[in-house]
Amino acid sequence: MHISVFQYVSCMRLEAELRNFAANQLGHVSRAQALALGLTSHEVGRLVASARWTAVTPRVLKVAGLPPLRGDRLVAAVLDQGSGAVLSHTSAAWLWGLGGFSPTEIVLTRLGSSRHRTPLARVHEVRSLPGRWLTLRDGIPVVRPELMMMQLCATLPRGRAERALDNAWRDRMLSGASLIGFLNDHAASGRNGIALLRELTEARGDRSTPPASNLEARVKFLFMGTPLRFVPQADLGDDAWTGRVDFYERSMSLVLEVQSEKYHSSLLDAEHDARRRRDLEDAGFTVIEVTDVELFAAPESLVARVVATYWQLERARRARRA
Repeated sequence: MHISVFQYVSCMRLEAELRNFAANQLGHVSRAQALALGLTSHEVGRLVASARWTAVTPRVLKVAGLPPLRGDRLVAAVLDQGSGAVLSHTSAAWLWGLGGFSPTEIVLTRLGSSRHRTPLARVHEVRSLPGRWLTLRDGIPVVRPELMMMQLCATLPRGRAERALDNAWRDRMLSGASLIGFLNDHAASGRNGIALLRELTEARGDRSTPPASNLEARVKFLFMGTPLRFVPQADLGDDAWTGRVDFYERSMSLVLEVQSEKYHSSLLDAEHDARRRRDLEDAGFTVIEVTDVELFAAPESLVARVVATYWQLERARRARRA
C-alpha cells in the first residue's frame, strides 16, 4: 500500500516521539503506547518490518540494535502485562539491589484482574495497590521497599525474609519510621505477610540497627535456637560510651566480636584487637572473638563454645546470688 508524503512525514515525526518515549523505558514501548501517540496499527507494523524496531512480544517493541541493558527484560514484562502492572516480590528486591536475589524469574503485581497474562512473568492480582507505595526505579514501575518487604514476608521462608529486611534496613532502603508508616496504612488490611512484617519491625524497634555485615547475620542465624539473645551493633557504656560491638548479650554482659581473617591477621590488627578486648574486659564485659573461618567451616563447635561460656557465666551469677 502506497502512502503520501504527508503520511510519511507524519509517521517519521511520530516515530521520533516514540523513540524519545522509549528512551525512558530502556528502549522499549508497548503497542498501546505507540497507538496513544497517534500511530496506527499498520504504521506500527511497518516500523517492525523496517527492522528499525524489534517485536519482543506481540505487545512490546524495542529499538533495534540496542545492546542488552540491566533490567530490560523487566521493562518488557511490565509493558507486556499492560497498564497497572509493577515489578514486585523477589524481582523488586533485585532491582532495589538486595543481595541474594536475581531477575531470573520475573514477578509482577497488578491492580484488579486481567484476561491477558504475559508469558514473561508470574503475575499477582490484588484488590488494592496504593500509589503511595509505588515508584519508578531505572524507568521501571516497582513497589517501594516497604511493600516489597511485606510481599517477601508472605512468600519466603521466615529466615530469608528476615535477612532481606536486615539488609534493606542496613542499606537504608527503608527505616523503622517508614515501616511503621506502611504498617499503619495497612493496619486492617489482613494482607499476607503483614503479621510477620509487623513482628519483625517491632522486634527491631524504630531505632534498631541491623547487622552490618554478612558475617554478623550468619552469627545471628546460628544462635537463633539457643538461650542467648544477642543485640546487633550495640553501643556499650552507661555514663560513658565504651564502644560499639558486633553482638551483645545483655543478661550476661557477653560480647561477641565477628572478625574476618582477611582484615584482622596483620600485626597491627592483632594489637588493636587485643587492646580493644582489654578495654572491654576492664569495663566488665566478657568477650568472645570468632573468625569467618570458624563461622562457616566449624559452626557447631563455635556455637558450643559460646553457649558453654554463657552457662558458665550463668552459674557464676547464681553462685553470687546464693
